[in-house]
Amino acid sequence: MSLNEFKGIIEKCDVYTDNFGSKNVAVHYTLAMMTRVDEVEEDKHINMTFTEFIEAIGRVAEAIEVPHPEDDEVPDEPDEITPGMRAEWKNRPLKYKIEVLLLILA
Repeated sequence: MSLNEFKGIIEKCDVYTDNFGSKNVAVHYTLAMMTRVDEVEEDKHINMTFTEFIEAIGRVAEAIEVPHPEDDEVPDEPDEITPGMRAEWKNRPLKYKIEVLLLILA
């Protein structure tokens, strides 16, 4: 999976906020990539493996600040979301945030 494909998936999830945007997705994508020995002759360094994809999803989940689709009451308008709500969503355990992202992905 290339960076543009990964950005497209995360963009369709609609998890971007003031504190998390497409630049952050690129950083998490790059951090999830393993070091390659030969980046000149091969193009594996620009395409993710499945293991790297799982790593990138975990990194993105750690950074998002979105509500759980089933457990949280979400205001109808995005303007009604308070900084306190965002802080609460951001400080949740990683396993919970991964569940949130996977439910949104599904």
